[in-house]
Amino acid sequence: MLVGDIANTYYAEIVIAVEEEAWRRGYSIILANTQFSETKQTGYVNAMLDKQVDGLILASHNLSGRDIEILNEHGTPVVFLSRFDPKLEADKVGVENAQGARLAVEHLLSFGHRRIAFIGGRQLTTAAYERYNSYKEALVNAGVELDPLLVAPGNYSQASGAEAARHLLSLPNPPTAIFCANDLMAIGVIGEAKLRGIPIPEQLSVVGFDNIEMAEHPLIQLTTIHVPRAELGQIAVSTLCNRIEGKSGGLLDIRLAPHLISRATVAPPPLAKSV
Repeated sequence: MLVGDIANTYYAEIVIAVEEEAWRRGYSIILANTQFSETKQTGYVNAMLDKQVDGLILASHNLSGRDIEILNEHGTPVVFLSRFDPKLEADKVGVENAQGARLAVEHLLSFGHRRIAFIGGRQLTTAAYERYNSYKEALVNAGVELDPLLVAPGNYSQASGAEAARHLLSLPNPPTAIFCANDLMAIGVIGEAKLRGIPIPEQLSVVGFDNIEMAEHPLIQLTTIHVPRAELGQIAVSTLCNRIEGKSGGLLDIRLAPHLISRATVAPPPLAKSV
């Protein structure tokens, strides 16, 4: 199994589920942490194939053209986990990113927010692409004009969320709400807001994505989109084992439904409260 960042509890929780389900089925796992490096990913793919693993679960960087050639030539079963690369014929397991992002933006809109910023994830990942596109569509569908100044890059780390927040909150007309492509970046936003003396949610609302364990900490209580991580891991293993054992037919594209968890980081914008 290749993951992008094992320090991110999102991946750690999935890995635990993968290991438990694989063990139950009589398999063991070899885990590689790519740190979202294309070079490391290619190296690990080659190393795994050299070890003649039965199959691969890929939850890392999008594949390079050479990686795809290698995997196609080798014929080892592959399951994409939260990655949907159309260039490689493989089973795919993930979450409905577009649906989750839409739920997040619509939740903020329902509270009266119109200046809703977005902090994106790593470029070249399908999850980041789908969440950003859905953010834009939800605003357009609500008749809210997209302000490109309210879109900031991130890399899924807490530090990148804080850095993006420093930029967004320094704008002449800052956002009243920020939707982040994952929870770690949202937690970074909350920390930066507190350093600036901006109370949450009274002056700034924040929504994350993933519902990692830290999101429900009493001092954070982050409103977020829940991703069923244990179920994702179990289905990925089940799908791969069936492919290895010749029990599968056509390629699968399994998308689990997310749902909104409403906690304490969303409220009406300040102007809306005074009306």
